[in-house]
Amino acid sequence: MTQAELKALLHYDPETGKFTWLEQRGRQKAGDEAGAYSEALGYLLIGINGTRHYAHRLAWLYMTGEWPENVIDHEDRNGANNRFANLKSVTQKRNVQKAA
Repeated sequence: MTQAELKALLHYDPETGKFTWLEQRGRQKAGDEAGAYSEALGYLLIGINGTRHYAHRLAWLYMTGEWPENVIDHEDRNGANNRFANLKSVTQKRNVQKAA
């Protein structure tokens, strides 16, 4: 998926970290908040065309135009807080060190 394809489907508000649908998709109406929080994974997931995506990785694509090469870290360690200011690209090693 490209940034343009993502932006054709969803709106992302970097201040709130919320994604909303731009058009009706199945039961989801335009304007509905996208995604569901997975307790098991600790992150918000958004299903697009049969594939589940982590919302924080979609936020990175939406804002930068590129899929993240590294891990996207939540600075406050809250996997549901996808405000862009809370997201940072870090290496896997750095992410593990922070968690310890």
